Amino acid sequence: MGLFDFLKPRPKESQIMGLAETISWINSIEESVKEEKREKLGAAYKDVPEKLDNLLQQVDALDDTPAGDVDARLKKVVSTNKPAYLEAMRRHIRNLKDACEKDDVFSFKKIFDKTLDDIGEVNFGDGRYLGFVYEKQIRGIHKNCKKLVAIKKEADELAPLTPGEREILDLKSGLDVLTAAVESEKNAEKNLAEMKAELQRSKERITSLEAGLSRVRQDLK
Repeated sequence: MGLFDFLKPRPKESQIMGLAETISWINSIEESVKEEKREKLGAAYKDVPEKLDNLLQQVDALDDTPAGDVDARLKKVVSTNKPAYLEAMRRHIRNLKDACEKDDVFSFKKIFDKTLDDIGEVNFGDGRYLGFVYEKQIRGIHKNCKKLVAIKKEADELAPLTPGEREILDLKSGLDVLTAAVESEKNAEKNLAEMKAELQRSKERITSLEAGLSRVRQDLK
């Protein structure tokens, strides 16, 4: 018997149990797929906390480094761009560190990817100008950011579903729709049975009223 052979226009209770058991089996496979992805992503992200600590140390070191003798125009850049750069970098690093401690790896991946994009924008913006004054420090920060980007690329390669995994999840989605259809039909049949019973009771009441009316007419004669 094929997987969908038991799905008839009006499934019997035994057939519905077969559907429920199949869905339970698919759910277990889906959870296995997620668990495997969870383990692989967790392994890919295991060095992220250390990399973030190193990056934060470099940002703090930049904060402690004086500008030195630079052109007056660059001093203006330092006075305006450096505070903004430091604040943004620390905020993004702090957000990622919090996510490492609280979020599931699938949720963390979304935060990680988005935050790395934000860090890239900060480095391209304020960081680009600071590189003229703090070349060594900014270069070190960029180097550590590239290590985080490498981790992101590794995780991206692990995240996509294989054709087999996609087929399983597509099958589950289809079965969810079929289950809803079966339940809807069961409810419709129940409602129809209740309507028929109510109609029968109404007919009986009408018959009783007609009989009573007939007796009244006989009495009036």
